[in-house]
Amino acid sequence: MKILGGYRTKKNKIFFYSASLIGGIGLFLLGIKQTAAYLNTIVDSSVLMRKRNSDYIFLENVPYEEKEEFKLLTWWKRKKRLLPWRLLEIANAPDNKFRMKALHSLAAIKNLTDYQYQHMAQAITPQTAVSLARIRDVDQRFFFRCTAPLRYESKQDLIVLMRDLLYKLNKLTRHPCLKYFISNIFPTFPKFQAWTFYNDFDIYGFVGIRPSVVAEETVLVLSIEALLHHCIATGNGRAVVEAGALPLLFSCHRELNYDSEACILLGRLMMELSIYPEYLQDLYQTGWITVLAEWMQSNNQKLSIAAASCLANLDDDSNLKYEREVLLLHPPFKNNESIKTDIVLIHGLLGGVHYTWRQRGNRKGPVSIFGITSPGESIENLCARATSLVIDEAPSELTDDIHKKEEEVESGYVFVMSDIPVTEYATCNTCCAFEGNDKCQIEQAISCGNTNCWPKDWLPTDCKNLRVVGINYDTRLTDWRSWCPLRDRGATRVLAERCRKLLQQLMACGIGERPVIWIAHSMGGLLVKHMLIQAWHNSRSEQMKNFYQNTKGIVFLSTPHIGSPWATLHEAWRILFLPSTEVDELRYKSPILQKLHEEFKKFIFENPMEIISFVETKSMKLTTFEWEFHCVPPDLGDPGFGTIYEIPLGHMDICKPDGK
Repeated sequence: MKILGGYRTKKNKIFFYSASLIGGIGLFLLGIKQTAAYLNTIVDSSVLMRKRNSDYIFLENVPYEEKEEFKLLTWWKRKKRLLPWRLLEIANAPDNKFRMKALHSLAAIKNLTDYQYQHMAQAITPQTAVSLARIRDVDQRFFFRCTAPLRYESKQDLIVLMRDLLYKLNKLTRHPCLKYFISNIFPTFPKFQAWTFYNDFDIYGFVGIRPSVVAEETVLVLSIEALLHHCIATGNGRAVVEAGALPLLFSCHRELNYDSEACILLGRLMMELSIYPEYLQDLYQTGWITVLAEWMQSNNQKLSIAAASCLANLDDDSNLKYEREVLLLHPPFKNNESIKTDIVLIHGLLGGVHYTWRQRGNRKGPVSIFGITSPGESIENLCARATSLVIDEAPSELTDDIHKKEEEVESGYVFVMSDIPVTEYATCNTCCAFEGNDKCQIEQAISCGNTNCWPKDWLPTDCKNLRVVGINYDTRLTDWRSWCPLRDRGATRVLAERCRKLLQQLMACGIGERPVIWIAHSMGGLLVKHMLIQAWHNSRSEQMKNFYQNTKGIVFLSTPHIGSPWATLHEAWRILFLPSTEVDELRYKSPILQKLHEEFKKFIFENPMEIISFVETKSMKLTTFEWEFHCVPPDLGDPGFGTIYEIPLGHMDICKPDGK
């Protein structure tokens, strides 16, 4: 009975616990149900189901062929998007043999968006940026835009930074010209009237005439010019870069980009700094490669030529260096053609690459003593007048009939050149007249434009594979007015010393490695003769030997081989006029020139070459008083050998042809 009683007690406990568990679960589920019912009375569940059907998108069953076309289009878009990056990857590789082809293909891409150009500009290496800048019609968005390499609030702050830079350079490389400039310019600026550094320079005795007021723009331009002169005088462009000049000069460019003369000074200064390839990264980061790329596309020849020379110096693809007085005129851009001949241009006294080799226009009247006065009517007006007579909507039958009649009329007359030689001392096939339907004359009439450098624009169109290099050196007539009052008179302007430096600069840019033809005006012919004689006397050097042996011809334009009567002054006039070193060496029957010409005759006898001389037969008028000067008479322009032409022009016009 005890066992039976214990069994019932245990069974009752199990039943009790089971009933309690089931009851608890039931109460819990009841609570959930009541809570859900209560929530349903608060929130309208139909709102959540209202737009469920509109979320469904029905996909049409696309045929298999259309799926394949869609895949092909997607693949093509992806490849098209990745193509510029693949080309950039090849272009950034310095040792890749396909690098040049990739650069030209990359520059030919014109359909990228702005963000794609900006993205690629951040991935372009400095060397690739230089190479791209040397490709014609490249998109400027490929280049990195430097917004503000230097922070300043006003131009006065910029002038303060420029003053500090010049002061720092004066401590690093002391030069009296820089001291003179600082003591005479910066104390005149209103903010620097109480500048204590002014007294530091008085102890040197550099106290000059100080202008009362100097404008902000003038101070900046003069400071850039002083910086350029310091680089030229000391030959230490590295100190300028190390002193932190690049970001400051970029800021000056942003403030003075409207001033063409200031930009030209900056371009010349960049030429001084571009001969140091180790600073390419600094030039790129400060935005100067972008500025040079913009200048390459400029219509201002002075800017485009300076930019072409700078970028050529920074380009690793060539080991050539165009230093201070050597300019690359053609080809300014990269091309796949190999250079076979070099043309070297050398101007004369008071000349320059941008002035001596201009095309002669319809100028009438006297010539200024420092250059040629501009013609009265611009070529733009003539072109506008010519184009205003053109009938755009003429019937084709009428135009064809007009062309036929033009050809009949043109074949009945000839063009005779206005500068035809009046005398010719040689037997050669000289053509001074052309038929009326001559292609060259027709193209010139249609183009209706003048050139600022005819050898650069005309010679490469007739002779392929040419490189045209211009020499641009400084000269002056008198030492009364000099930009640098403390320059050692004549120390570096003597003919022999000047030619020695020019010879080194020309060999640095590869002159002498291939056939060379010289075109020299006036004093430039004396420089050519002197350089060839110097190379001849140093023929032990293989580079010097190649320099004169590869000279195939010289064109002399009114070169005074034994001097000019115009440069010969009476002693009383010499004291008053104070002629420069260049004028002194151009005196008639100068012993230096007579000795040079005798040596040149021996050189020509041992190294025969083609010599062509153009001599002037007319005087030129100087200043408004119309003083007539016959600088180089025909007998003085005759070297005694070669082909000689007497041209009915004056001294300044003989190097400026009237047409192609």
